[in-house]
Amino acid sequence: MQNELPVNRLDARKAREILEALHGPALSEKESALATEAMDAKFRAEVARQLTLRREEQKLTRPLLEHMARLAPYELTEKVKAEREAFLHRLPHRELSALQPSESAILIGSLIALFAPPYDAGATASNQEAWAKPNIGEIHVRAQEIGSGSSAHTAQIGKWFRPIADGLVRFRTNVQYWYDWWSSASFYTAHNHGFIGVFIFENTNGRNILIRDERRLLWNDGVGWLDSHHDSADSWQLFDIPFGAKRGSAYFLGVWCGCWMDADDGFGGFSAASADLTCRVPLIAVKTQ
Repeated sequence: MQNELPVNRLDARKAREILEALHGPALSEKESALATEAMDAKFRAEVARQLTLRREEQKLTRPLLEHMARLAPYELTEKVKAEREAFLHRLPHRELSALQPSESAILIGSLIALFAPPYDAGATASNQEAWAKPNIGEIHVRAQEIGSGSSAHTAQIGKWFRPIADGLVRFRTNVQYWYDWWSSASFYTAHNHGFIGVFIFENTNGRNILIRDERRLLWNDGVGWLDSHHDSADSWQLFDIPFGAKRGSAYFLGVWCGCWMDADDGFGGFSAASADLTCRVPLIAVKTQ
């Protein structure tokens, strides 16, 4: 046992000599502390530089992002318009004579029709979770993207209305909604948007034409770097949409909601987005101007 210690010391000394020959003299504790402090300072400076670049980038891109946010709900129209038209064509065929006209004539300030669930039809467009329940007047979408992917999800319900006279009328409804969403980033970007809206299809001579489409963004979010955002709400949205009603035509008064999102991933990071939105339509009213 007495001979092992000098041998170990000798081996350790030789190993140190070899390392110093290859990499230079070993650092003392003080030199090591100074080197670590210098590396920490360099790292902090790089983080500060990246944050400054990010703020400058946000300042430069904010006008573009705001412009895109204004366009987003309108760009979505063309994407889902075909889905809603297909949905209406899937409805059971109903002759206009089978739709009972409103009993009231179109008089100034009068209430022509008031509808409550059950409504006439509902439909969804989603590869995740969505439902449309016209029997209780409720629509719902729930979706999530983690890593690379993007998707859009919608649900809609509605009621047919047939006027007995020509005139300018208003489609009025107060929609209750609940939502909960979050977006998170780890060096990759993600976007998350949600809306509710109303639309009107006119059916004349068996042809469905979209004549009104109004949507309101409930949230419009984007994250990057190491951002994480979240929000939830429980509120109401009132819609009061004028349109020209023609005797001999029928009108599908629709309420819909939706969300669309995208996320990304790659070496060293990923992003994610999630949304849960439910809407209830207790009444649909048609009033004169």
